[in-house]
Amino acid sequence: MKYLIGNVLLFTTSLVIAQKVIVQDAITQEMLVQVVIVDKTSGQYVATNSSGVANLDAFSDKAMLSFTHVGY
Repeated sequence: MKYLIGNVLLFTTSLVIAQKVIVQDAITQEMLVQVVIVDKTSGQYVATNSSGVANLDAFSDKAMLSFTHVGY
């Protein structure tokens, strides 16, 4: 029973947490700054911060995202 309660609490708290993405180089594992993430249908966009993190709350659940960076 205590596992059930723990799983329910974990599930409900995960619904409240904002969606974020960390963008990093596949080979060097370096965090990538100023990666632009664009929703292809709506045109909305966000960019990664100095830690390579971007908040995806602005996008809908069905957004088609494209990641672009000048160096890649």
